[in-house]
Amino acid sequence: MKQRLIFNSAIPFVVLLMVIIALVVYSDKFAADLSEEAQTIVIRAGDAYRENDEIWQFEQAISDGERKFENDSLFNEAVTAYRQRRMRSSENRFLALLNTYGAAPELLNYLGLIAMKQNEVIEARDYFESALSNDSLYLPAMTNLGLLYSGAENYRKADSLYQRAYRINPNYLKPRLNKGIMHCRMGEWRDAAETLDSAVIIASGRDKSKALAYRGMARFNLLDTTGARDDFNAAIYGAPDYILPRVYLALTASDDESRLDEIDKVIALEADYAPAHFYKGVLLEQSRQKEAAQQSFEKALSLNPGDREVSGILGSFYIENDLIAYAEDYFEQVFRNDSLSPRRYFYEAKLASRRENNDQAIAYYEKAILESGGNYAEAYLNEAVLLKREGRFSEAIIAYRKAIELRNHYEEAWYNLALTYRAIGENDQAVACYRQAIEINPAATKAMYNLAIVLNEQDNSAEALDWWKHIIEVDPNYVKAWYNLGLHYLRKEEYSQSIETYQRMLERFPSYAKGWFNLALAQKESGATEAAVDSYERAIDIDPTYGAAWKNLGTLEAQRDNVDRSIELYEQAVDLDTKDPEIRYNLALQLKKKDELRGAILQVTKAVQLRPSYLKAIELWKSLAEELGDEIQQLMAEARLVELGNDPDEAYEIGRRFHKSDRYKEAVVWYERAEQRGKNNAWVAYWRGKALEESDKTDRAIETYQIALKRDPEHKYTLYRLSRIAGDQNDELAQQCKQKLIAIYPDFAAEKGITQ
Repeated sequence: MKQRLIFNSAIPFVVLLMVIIALVVYSDKFAADLSEEAQTIVIRAGDAYRENDEIWQFEQAISDGERKFENDSLFNEAVTAYRQRRMRSSENRFLALLNTYGAAPELLNYLGLIAMKQNEVIEARDYFESALSNDSLYLPAMTNLGLLYSGAENYRKADSLYQRAYRINPNYLKPRLNKGIMHCRMGEWRDAAETLDSAVIIASGRDKSKALAYRGMARFNLLDTTGARDDFNAAIYGAPDYILPRVYLALTASDDESRLDEIDKVIALEADYAPAHFYKGVLLEQSRQKEAAQQSFEKALSLNPGDREVSGILGSFYIENDLIAYAEDYFEQVFRNDSLSPRRYFYEAKLASRRENNDQAIAYYEKAILESGGNYAEAYLNEAVLLKREGRFSEAIIAYRKAIELRNHYEEAWYNLALTYRAIGENDQAVACYRQAIEINPAATKAMYNLAIVLNEQDNSAEALDWWKHIIEVDPNYVKAWYNLGLHYLRKEEYSQSIETYQRMLERFPSYAKGWFNLALAQKESGATEAAVDSYERAIDIDPTYGAAWKNLGTLEAQRDNVDRSIELYEQAVDLDTKDPEIRYNLALQLKKKDELRGAILQVTKAVQLRPSYLKAIELWKSLAEELGDEIQQLMAEARLVELGNDPDEAYEIGRRFHKSDRYKEAVVWYERAEQRGKNNAWVAYWRGKALEESDKTDRAIETYQIALKRDPEHKYTLYRLSRIAGDQNDELAQQCKQKLIAIYPDFAAEKGITQ
């Protein structure tokens, strides 16, 4: 199982060493569904390195073994072959010893260790269980079987065996220490620290240094930096040749470059120490030196070829870096002697997921869970991630809950469960899950960040504020926490605190353009205009495409009467954001100051096109048209103003003005608008009909004139127009209108030349 270490500066010159299990979840498992996603410094890393625990257990078994083997030369040869890593030779000798001594639990235990070393998991399990069937109280086999189950992610069985072992003998160190290491692997830091406290008490010599090294890891993750360093140094003092605590201590350096330097010093001290090469790979990958990282991981595995943890990490490295062919060949090699292992299906699922075949991946995870007897928490977690991505939220929640049943202190499961509840809008449930993740891992800054986001949405900004501050205490390099803390003060109009926050943030992240932008906002609101100008310019220098910064800087320069500069800035802002009407309105105002009225009208009309209800822009449009004496532009602006209101008389007047300007289409629209708003007299219909007639829409004109006559049967001008145009299509109607016009308005008819 791979784990993820996150190294962030928690306080000056101290780096937070957080081991968060990640091999078994996707690389984006912490990708919160938020617009302001966290940007932490995350390093892929590995297991709370077990450093050949099986060899160590073997040596313990020898010291506790029955004296009947002491003088047996074949036994001594078997032990020597094992220590020289001649596994088959050692195995053959122990098998021969079985023929002599029978199924002695000591011999079966050794054979189980050899099988573990050769990645033959099923055979190892059978040997350990046979040893226990012959002697149910044989603690080395009981402990090693727990180690085997822990390596196979069956933590429940492992924990049960460890507890059973130290109930039988409370002073037997190995199960207690293995249990503490297992909790480190699982990211259960409080459980790890508690278990390792008792291990440190009963341990001595090199064992004590081992317990101190792992307790240091747990303390570091519980944010007890001083205690962690004390443990690492005490471990080194107790066993100067013990390299693992030196590796951990090296990882607490203040920055990536220093960490690499310190790791190289450890490698210089012992060139063949696998964990040092492994963690060097971690650091190299974090610094995006992928090829060098791969070489370090492969070196670590070559030095300890039977280590399933590093095997899994290397295989996952291949998958995550799209080296699929490498991964396929590699896992085929790793599982050649263990083809039925649940892990095989687990990694097949990861490969299928990388190929975006989610259905197949889910099926493989189900197979891994089935083969593990339902005890594969990581497989449940990964399956849930895919189910959520597929939108199968209820199934995802069930899978996350299954993972949590198996590992109650499973930070990633609680965290991802929270994300799922967020996705379906159940924010109260999400809050509860985020709190659980933080309870498990006090340095879970992403859970804190997302919790603060939800609290803020729930109008609990006071608690959100506390979390922004706490995140920064835990990880001063958490840029989005700084950003949101400053934003909180800005929205509360606490400008001095906002300025201080952004200034402190930008000392750490001088290239963060959004920080300079918000700093400028706070400075401007506090009256520090010159400082605001400088901050906007810094934002633009960092990101020349930052349209909002160009716009706001243009506004500041306009307020300072720097007209030419403001025009230049607004024009750049328009180029970057062609759909922002406010930029065009502001640009039009500045162009007006320069008497560039035509350019101003062009910008303001585009602003109105983008936002038809933009009243200030419409009024500016009208004002500019009046200055230019452009009646059509003035009329169009006035029409837009009337359009925003509901006055039918104004709509009618706009129609008349368009009509007089021979803009018949617009006239018809406004006559109709007047009618819709309640002006339904004959004159509106008459003029609408006239505009239609003049635009050669005769049929519609005749229909509209008839509407006018319904409203006023003696409407003189309607009778006249119909008598003229209806003849070709409805002569009867034309004759009726002609006779009526002569009868009612004889003088008008005579004037128009209409006679019997």
